[in-house]
Amino acid sequence: MACNNNAVDQQEETKTEETKKKDTLVTDAYTATPIPLDGCYKMILKYDTVTMRVNATDSFITGDLSYHLYAKDRNEGSIKGVIRDSLIVAYYTFRSEGMLSVRQVAFKLQGTALVEGYGDLNTNSDTVRFKDVHNLSFQYDRPFIKIPCID
Repeated sequence: MACNNNAVDQQEETKTEETKKKDTLVTDAYTATPIPLDGCYKMILKYDTVTMRVNATDSFITGDLSYHLYAKDRNEGSIKGVIRDSLIVAYYTFRSEGMLSVRQVAFKLQGTALVEGYGDLNTNSDTVRFKDVHNLSFQYDRPFIKIPCID
């Protein structure tokens, strides 16, 4: 019995080490290859530009997100959230038209790019959330491409 307990303990220890490694890496669902998530991303579509800087610690995500959409007010703010499997779900706190707002955002990892998710929303005070984060549509034709960060 004691030998079997050591084997179980070693398996648990190995799982913990593997979990720690996955904390700063994301496994691409398509290639099963660990991909560093930290870095900068940019999406450009005609006159619209969206940039994002992501920092991953354990399963938590922080960073900056900036929407520069043609003929609309610029939105710049920060994101804080979690990553599970290849999906980032975060809250985007930003200023627009002089008001502070919070909106839930979602991004799916596709290769080395991120793809933004959209879905039905609920509004409560100054916070907008997805009605069902498991029922999102992703705009694969508008990927956020990983770029070198400029400090």
